[in-house]
Amino acid sequence: MSGTSLAVSAVSWGLTLFGVPVPEAVSGAISTVQELIGVLPKDRKDLRKFVENAVDTFETQCGHETRQLPAGDKTAVEETLRDLLRQADRASLLGAALVGTEEFQRQLLTPSALTGLSHDEAGYLRALCGHLQALVRDYAQSEAVLAAASTAAIRIVWAELQRRPTRDEVLAMIAQAVGNELARRRHVIGSRPRLAQDFVERAELVQVGEALAADGVATLCALRGMRGVGKSQLASAFAERCEEEHWSFVGWVNAQSRERAVTELAEGARLILPDAPDDPAAAARRLVGWLSSASDSDRLLVFDNVTDPDDLQDLVPRGHGMRVLVTTTGHHKTLGTPVEVGVYTSEQARRFLIEAAGLADDEVADAVAERLGRLPVALTQAAATIRLEGYDFPGYLAVLDAYPLDEAVEREDGEPYPDRVGAALRIAYRSLLDKLGQDSAPVAGVAHRVLRALSLLAASGVPREWLLVLGDDERSARRAVGELLKYSLVAESSDSSTVALHRLQAQVIREDDASDDHAAAIEAACQVLAAVDPDAPGDYLAKRELNAAVAQQLAAALEQPVVAGLVRAPQWLETVQWTLYRSNAMQDPYSALSLAGYLPILEQVLGENHPATLTSRNNLAGAYRSAGDLAWAIPLYERTLNDCIRVLGEDHPDTLTSRNNLAYAYQSAGDLARAIPLHEETLNDRIRVLGDEDPEKPADGP
Repeated sequence: MSGTSLAVSAVSWGLTLFGVPVPEAVSGAISTVQELIGVLPKDRKDLRKFVENAVDTFETQCGHETRQLPAGDKTAVEETLRDLLRQADRASLLGAALVGTEEFQRQLLTPSALTGLSHDEAGYLRALCGHLQALVRDYAQSEAVLAAASTAAIRIVWAELQRRPTRDEVLAMIAQAVGNELARRRHVIGSRPRLAQDFVERAELVQVGEALAADGVATLCALRGMRGVGKSQLASAFAERCEEEHWSFVGWVNAQSRERAVTELAEGARLILPDAPDDPAAAARRLVGWLSSASDSDRLLVFDNVTDPDDLQDLVPRGHGMRVLVTTTGHHKTLGTPVEVGVYTSEQARRFLIEAAGLADDEVADAVAERLGRLPVALTQAAATIRLEGYDFPGYLAVLDAYPLDEAVEREDGEPYPDRVGAALRIAYRSLLDKLGQDSAPVAGVAHRVLRALSLLAASGVPREWLLVLGDDERSARRAVGELLKYSLVAESSDSSTVALHRLQAQVIREDDASDDHAAAIEAACQVLAAVDPDAPGDYLAKRELNAAVAQQLAAALEQPVVAGLVRAPQWLETVQWTLYRSNAMQDPYSALSLAGYLPILEQVLGENHPATLTSRNNLAGAYRSAGDLAWAIPLYERTLNDCIRVLGEDHPDTLTSRNNLAYAYQSAGDLARAIPLHEETLNDRIRVLGDEDPEKPADGP
């Protein structure tokens, strides 16, 4: 390490702090400024020049600090600094550097770091920290560095700026620079479904391109068709092309309800726009406004699985270069240029089966395709079963024709699908479970629990890692999910983060589970969400996002009531109660408000006077208050207080807390005539009941 200049170490470490992909000199990967500049992108002359100047400036500053310090002592102190940088938490240091030298030194210079150093050596180390902190601030203001920085690092900068408010003009300049850089970047948001391996190029894809080719005024194009014809896959194929062509924005929104569309637009806004508000509706409007006012660059927003065109009111961006693509099963005249999506043509169906099944051309493939109505989802499952069981086309056709037809799978318009579609979907998942069971009963059991859970959870999918709890061990759970993906029973998002079950396949699994009132499926779905732990140690923002993701799953069960027993299950309702509490504790009232529909369910299942019902009502009132909606908060607080008095008594601690909460709600509404007496009454009662030293006694807030 002695051959590496401290300036090179410091400058390269600062670049890695911002996610710029260079080797770290503090680890000995590079030692000279020439080597450092050599690993930077050759087309980024501005960055190379900035780095060269930064190294010169840092070396000059260090030279001024070491005139009275022997060379050996100087080297030892510099090595100490390198050790500290290797061990430090990068995100914490980045945030501290933005605040100031004192905060940066407090984070980096632990008491043990100064142990054994002389007065001059400790002074030199503190001076180096000051120069390093100034260097990081320079990075945060440099367009050259920000343009090369990772999005993750920029988000850390923005989060730290919001978490540590200050009037510092430099930080204001940094916030402006970071905000501009985030808005400038190419953005891909949402959980777009991954294209199937045997995706079939269809004429409808060309029609979509033609409908959305117009430059200038926004064009709205609707893909219409019954479930299972491949609308989402066609939309995903178009979106993937836009990503490959580097469109400035490509967004995917699951829009089976207005609430879901607003939630996902708000998530996108928070990823892109540093000043996006917490209120989902306001954040969604902010994103729509940003997309509408953007430059003429090509932009695409997909609304998938729209059921009611009114759900998109005020959510459709306009402007030059903006395209919007909608998939729907309805025939709505208000959704722009329609592109009708039907089943495969005979030639497409035959070619798909041959390629997906891996068999030679056979005229019986046509018969299989016709039995299944050439419906893409049914053909996909047929091909998967053929691969799994080693059938040829005549063999599979014989199994398909011999399969009992207990009930037809109905379309949303009430018309049944071809009578063998349900058989193909059932054969597919049951054959895979049987095959897995022959090899490993535990893996088969996990796979079945995964399918059952996915049939009830949000149709948009579930984080893949969440499903691992359904196995007795992680290895068997990962294998089960992997086998389901391999044989196309489930699909994953384009970034592999989420796993989803096709809506038609989910419908079949739910129908098969109806014999036991879906008890096993409900247990599996409850187990998945109950195991998610937003309270586990970790980054605060990550924990907040995790809790919000649980809230979205719970809210989806209200929006898509496929099984009534799910939202009434005790373990499910327990997760609702904890999520309400955590949402308030994590300053995320809007996640709590998305669960307001559970309050009447809690009252029905547990009873209006049950402690959990009272607590949940109080938490919901707190969420309304935090969101600034006192018209809803105050009546809920008043009802909760009256119920607490009646059920628990005047002096119960929960009653005192409820009275205190109501007093603060009155205060927030400016109703001091009711707030002050209630505060006084609450304080006197707490002193009388709990004592003068009660740590819960209200002081500056509830």
